[in-house]
Amino acid sequence: MGNDCHTGMYCCFRTIHGERITSQTPPLTGSRLAFEPGVTGFFSRAVCSANCNESVLEFDYRGYRYSVGVEAAARATVLKTAQSLALFGKNPQSRT
Repeated sequence: MGNDCHTGMYCCFRTIHGERITSQTPPLTGSRLAFEPGVTGFFSRAVCSANCNESVLEFDYRGYRYSVGVEAAARATVLKTAQSLALFGKNPQSRT
């Protein structure tokens, strides 16, 4: 186990998930956070007890719901991870 596993049985440091928005997609929850022009995300802080779950930023973009999570992270860390995605054309390897 790495140093940041907090003696847990497994570690999940970062997750990124996306899926098409449908009529069944639930509304976004958490604290509002505008982080890209025209894109508002919703941030939920990690909950820690014996282990910590992820702090998560969810946002809708071009018909998809995206979720970016970082284990027990501050809002700035999750925001930086979300902004590093090639979705917004800032990644030099993105094909926009």
